[in-house]
Amino acid sequence: MGCHLGEGRLMEGIGPLIESLLGKLGVGRLDAISRLGEEWEAIAPEPWRSHSRPVVIRGETLVVEAPAAARSVLKYAERRLLGALDEALGPGVVQRVELRTTGRSG
Repeated sequence: MGCHLGEGRLMEGIGPLIESLLGKLGVGRLDAISRLGEEWEAIAPEPWRSHSRPVVIRGETLVVEAPAAARSVLKYAERRLLGALDEALGPGVVQRVELRTTGRSG
């Protein structure tokens, strides 16, 4: 059960497979969503920074939770968020934002 020669190569091959499987389940881009979760306040411009939180990236769509009261102002500032995400994660990683309404007020 110890470490075997070639185990590192096996692990290298499993990484892309796991990423692919997670992507098919709709939870791909764990690296990107992890970074957004940790650095949202530094990456996201206002009003996104203070009124929302990232949940998951499905394909090229970032799902964000926000209170219903903030929905219209966030939609208005969506292009600024997409620009900031291009800078932080790379061009095209996130191309759309989906807002999920929460019960909190802001």
